[in-house]
Amino acid sequence: MAKLADVVATCGLLAVVGLAGCRNEPSGEDDTDAAPPPDMASSQADLATQAMPVILEVEPSRARNTGGTRLTITGENFQRGATVRVGGIVAQDATVESHTRIALTVPAKAMSCGPADIEVRNPNGLSASRGDLFRYLSAMLGFGDAVLVSTASTPRMVQLADLNGDGKLDLISANSVGMAAVVRLGNGNGTFANPMQVTAGGSPMAVAVGDANGDRKPDLFIVNNHTNNVTVRPGNGDGTFAMGSNVTVGAGPFAIALGDLNGDGKLDMAVANNGSSNVSVSLGNGDGTFGMALSAVGVGQRPTGIALGDLNGDGKLDMVTANNSAGEITVRLGNGNGTFQSAASPSVGQKPWGVVLSDLNGDGRLDVVVSNEGSNDISVLLGKGDGTFMAPVHHAAGTAPRGLVVADLDGDGKLDIAASNFNAGHATVLLGQGNGQFTPAANIMLNTQPGSLAVGDLNGDGLMDIVATRQDSSDIVVRLGRCL
Repeated sequence: MAKLADVVATCGLLAVVGLAGCRNEPSGEDDTDAAPPPDMASSQADLATQAMPVILEVEPSRARNTGGTRLTITGENFQRGATVRVGGIVAQDATVESHTRIALTVPAKAMSCGPADIEVRNPNGLSASRGDLFRYLSAMLGFGDAVLVSTASTPRMVQLADLNGDGKLDLISANSVGMAAVVRLGNGNGTFANPMQVTAGGSPMAVAVGDANGDRKPDLFIVNNHTNNVTVRPGNGDGTFAMGSNVTVGAGPFAIALGDLNGDGKLDMAVANNGSSNVSVSLGNGDGTFGMALSAVGVGQRPTGIALGDLNGDGKLDMVTANNSAGEITVRLGNGNGTFQSAASPSVGQKPWGVVLSDLNGDGRLDVVVSNEGSNDISVLLGKGDGTFMAPVHHAAGTAPRGLVVADLDGDGKLDIAASNFNAGHATVLLGQGNGQFTPAANIMLNTQPGSLAVGDLNGDGLMDIVATRQDSSDIVVRLGRCL
């Protein structure tokens, strides 16, 4: 240990020369307790400035390629004077507000859609880049030229699903002339393989895809309008289907919805019967077969659309039908055993055709969207969360809107609405604001007598594509999304 006299001598000398503080600097051989060099603090500060910047979050996560959106980058070790590039373009007004936050205006990048790199480069040359936190959106909703894909005569309904597990969407259509549905496997580039017939009953009117036997392979449900039954064809997992069975339903079945109606983990079906103005509920056995339909559930006159969802938050599926011969929908809350409570009949437009349930305003409650072919409009009913709804808001559509989809069509993270206009040859698009309100966009031209609609990314470019039936033909119209 250092001698006390040596320590005192050192401190005395420091005091004489007027230096602040006193360090124990023994003159002896033992200096194991010596303090670090006087420039340690500055060395640590220099080390901090040399740390690699880290990008943790970008808000918002998407913006139009026209630029102008204010953006915030959150992270670590940002330095004053750092430069920021978005998609390779320098943001001219990037401001480092702190070592964890940078604010900037998104630079324009015309005709660019999809993921874009965010790069932060500090003045010391160290940089960080993330390509998974931000994406450019098209300046506006756009689609390529219409392409006709042949199916069979008088296609009534079209669905998109991955039937063979290759990650590419396939096309399934119900064709009311004949006794078969048609499957065309997707090539992943917006084109399809040759059509394959899937035998069904008389005059297929609708199709649905679900796992009826628990083998994790898509099965096909085909609604047969003339033979009053549903053909269930188990999938082989490669886009082909085994022979199945027919489930008897009511008169003139027109639409189908699938879900677990009795909470047993097995897929059930609810079929809207246009001819008998009721719904047939058939409970699944879990092996691809179904029991006899329960007592017909009464709804309004001549239902053409049906949807299932939990409208009141009790964990049980409820049912909504669009009743084409009345200006109303029917809402029946489920009991959780395949039966339903008494009907309520909210008013909508005239001759409602299609119905979709979705949360349009992000409040966790299901809302209702209805296409009304008689009044040429679309009704939006915001849900209260107890199975009842706010008064409908009507949005003008083209002539005789029928087919209906709710999806994020423009990629901004907010749900939009599209409805096909049977007598106008196009689809009306309403762009969602995320709060249950909508603004009209340009119509999407489809061709003559468009009916059922479906949307999905057919070519893997991250943009929504749209397909529609042509009832006066043997074709499906395909329009691929385009970046503008």
